[in-house]
Amino acid sequence: MTNERSVILFIVEGPTDEMALGLIFTKIFRDKNVYFDVMHGDLSTAELFDESLEGKNILDYLSGQVCNYISKQPYNTADVNKNVWLTDTDGAYISEDKVIASSEETPCFFPDHIETPYAEFIKKRNKCKARNTKKLQSREYITCQGKKIPLEAYYLSRNIEHALLGIEHDLSDDEKGKCAREFQRKYKNDTDGFLRLIHDEETTPAGDYSQTWDFIYAETNSLGRYTNLGLLFG
Repeated sequence: MTNERSVILFIVEGPTDEMALGLIFTKIFRDKNVYFDVMHGDLSTAELFDESLEGKNILDYLSGQVCNYISKQPYNTADVNKNVWLTDTDGAYISEDKVIASSEETPCFFPDHIETPYAEFIKKRNKCKARNTKKLQSREYITCQGKKIPLEAYYLSRNIEHALLGIEHDLSDDEKGKCAREFQRKYKNDTDGFLRLIHDEETTPAGDYSQTWDFIYAETNSLGRYTNLGLLFG
């Protein structure tokens, strides 16, 4: 039976993340109330698109976002057992020499480099994303209304469609929505199948929480198909 005062809060980039995973997570975490705070963007690079965030501590920013979200929910801070941040890697942890200027209209991702007409911006984005991700990933908690709430971070590389479905090319919003709905339909009544998927040896780096993060930061691994999400479920 669900504990009415036991909440796990997932912080995700977009609505298709919740669409794909929400019902599945609710069934797996049967003894908790599962909520999704959809950021509608990448938390780790938000400062690049909002001047008011320039120079703001990423931990303070996340705490503010979470506190604001909780204030609008039918529970309070004391009920939240854990915050879980799910993030795409977007190939952001590669070295600058792996970002190559090209005449293509949009960025193209390869197993060992990125080709893009916006090379300087991608380098800036990567530096920002790596810096902020490392701060969040290594933090054990955030503070909201005086309470320390545990924080965990898990990655989907390069993104949820790549990590869970093996789709390498970029998708439109409509295509992402279609994939999310199909994924939900496939696994909402097959949580064992979902758990097998996210523990697959080919896409799951070996090691504990810190070791799997060290892996994705290394070399060109953030361009590959990997996720450490399985660690959340043991």
